[in-house]
Amino acid sequence: MHKRNWIYVDDCTNAIGRVCERGRIGEIYNIGTEFEITNYDVTVLIHQIVNELLKRNNTSPQFEPVMDRPYHDRRYCIDFTKITRELNWKSITPFKNGLKKTIKHYLTEYFSKEC
Repeated sequence: MHKRNWIYVDDCTNAIGRVCERGRIGEIYNIGTEFEITNYDVTVLIHQIVNELLKRNNTSPQFEPVMDRPYHDRRYCIDFTKITRELNWKSITPFKNGLKKTIKHYLTEYFSKEC
C-alpha cells in the first residue's frame, strides 16, 4: 500500500508565515506532519465524508485497482524536525477535520451543495 504524508492548507500557510517571520535567511525549512495514511484509506474516507455531508446512505466505495506505474514510490515522507525544533511550529489540524473542510468547500463552491 502506498502511504503519503498529508497537511491541511491552513497549517501549511501558518508554517510559511512562521518561516517568513522567524526563519533564518538562506535556510531551508521542510513543512510536514506526522500523519501518514494509505492512498486507499484516503479514498475510502473521502467517500464516507461525501456521503455524510450529502446525507446519503453509507455505501461501500466502488473502486477498481489500476496497474501501478513503474518505479512508483511506496511512501513519500520528509524530515520536518528543523521547523519544529527551530521555529516551534507543528501542524494542528487533524487530517479528517481538514479533509472534511476541504470537501465541504468544494461541494459548496463548485457543486452548489449546501452542507
